[in-house]
Amino acid sequence: MIKLFASDLDGTLLNIDHQSDETIRSGLKKLQDAGFAAATATGRSKNLIPWKELPGMYHVCMNGAVVLDPNLDIIASFPIDPEIIKDLYESCRHLPVEYHGLEQMMVTISQDEMMPLRPNDAFFKAHADFFSRTIYNADLKTLLENPIYKINVHHPKGRRVSQVDEWVQRHPDQVVDAPCHESLSEITALGVNKAKGIEALGNALKISKDQIAVFGDGGNDLDMLAAFENSYCPSGGMPEAKKTARYEIGPFEEYSVIQKMLELANLESPKKKP
Repeated sequence: MIKLFASDLDGTLLNIDHQSDETIRSGLKKLQDAGFAAATATGRSKNLIPWKELPGMYHVCMNGAVVLDPNLDIIASFPIDPEIIKDLYESCRHLPVEYHGLEQMMVTISQDEMMPLRPNDAFFKAHADFFSRTIYNADLKTLLENPIYKINVHHPKGRRVSQVDEWVQRHPDQVVDAPCHESLSEITALGVNKAKGIEALGNALKISKDQIAVFGDGGNDLDMLAAFENSYCPSGGMPEAKKTARYEIGPFEEYSVIQKMLELANLESPKKKP
């Protein structure tokens, strides 16, 4: 029987506006009231998780690099080696690289240089307050003051930031790039992914892998979808994610993820197809 449900957020659990709503919150409350555990499994950093809208949930964030309890205290964490951070800084300090710590995001270029490169989409607009607190022109000392868990690079449409790709290729034994889509690099320490974070959470809760169900739709979900027998991908997910998942479900816009969770928990009957 499933005891822990873990889901990606954007394009999976959340609605089309990248937000929670009453349907999602009421479904999660049903699960929690019945004794089930639920977790986000996201590439987002701690301060981009809508934790106030998702009370009682655990959080596997930054692609598995940090695992948080419902009070946002750390259960497990897997930072990037500071020597690797130093090497990237020295190689790519003039490029649009985002360094994500637990609380803060830092870049080594100016705000004027960075802003045109960020996607002006619904996600960015919904989290403008977080992005407004970015530390710009960060030097190496600032980067190394606290652990860095994840590194993001936004690639302009049709043009990769090739220096970063080349840097990743030079460090195959130290880092991995598992982006949710092709216009983004999402770099963590080697071996760190959502599957590792969920396994760490399962161990902390004494829940075995066969008692965990996972949901994801993108490139950064592939390890998670492959690692768990009970893995699900919404119908609008990336082709590789649908191929990797054990099961395909309906469109995320129709709340297929929370519906499937409730079905697996025997709290709702499967919806009949028209």
